[in-house]
Amino acid sequence: MILKRFLEVINLLSLDVVVGAMICHSAFLRLPEGKFTHATTSTWLLGIAVFIIYTLDRQLDNLKPEQIATPRHRFHKQYAKALKLSVALAMLLGIYLLGHITYLTLMVGFGIAFITSIYLVVVSKLSSDSIFQAYKEPVTAFVYASGVCGTAIVQHSRVFSWIDWALAGVFFVIAFQNLLLFSAFEQQKYPQVHSLGSMWGARASRKILYGLFVINFIATSFILWHSTYSYSMGLGIVEIIMSTILVLITYFESFFVKNDRYRWVGDGIFLIPLFLFILI
Repeated sequence: MILKRFLEVINLLSLDVVVGAMICHSAFLRLPEGKFTHATTSTWLLGIAVFIIYTLDRQLDNLKPEQIATPRHRFHKQYAKALKLSVALAMLLGIYLLGHITYLTLMVGFGIAFITSIYLVVVSKLSSDSIFQAYKEPVTAFVYASGVCGTAIVQHSRVFSWIDWALAGVFFVIAFQNLLLFSAFEQQKYPQVHSLGSMWGARASRKILYGLFVINFIATSFILWHSTYSYSMGLGIVEIIMSTILVLITYFESFFVKNDRYRWVGDGIFLIPLFLFILI
């Protein structure tokens, strides 16, 4: 019972997403040969940034009187003071770590932070029933993928090949798949929430999720055919596994909708690259 509650809190705080982002960032840092890389300062900064963004997003949502009281939003409202303090402390730690990364990484990070700040300001001004809330998923996917892949790419001494960029592109599609899946499932439980899931509808969202998987499968097959590095091939295989799992969640909807299993598994896919560090 204690373990179950602990895991629920981890999920409500999106700490599984934070750890997943750090693992995926580390996976992209190792391209293309798969050389062992210790957790860098940028990896920790990414984790801090993801935690801050996700927490602030919930806090800003809760400022709107018409916000739907999902379990996640209720949790963030109940522990608002503690979470605001944790965000402040995370920001201070992040500011300290900024002095320990390269200039180029810092500039990319500032660019992503600028886009994220605009996004948070715009979202905070929109009402919960605004149709523009539907653009939350693609923007979040872009910011997430840029943080994971972009800050890893600029730290390499060599120029990234098209294969590395293609792997980053597939990762963005996976992030979008993940958020669209959550949106589609959540729309069935909270139909008044405005998102891509509500705008497109469950049936159309399901078809689009299948279509995104097909895109990922074709792109990954092309990558595997042309890659000369076993690690790059391994990362491609991991990505198609991640994409496949999201499609399976969609296909076996009746099973995964119970007890929000789709969230546990959907967020859990970003931990899969850990196997790359063990096997390659």
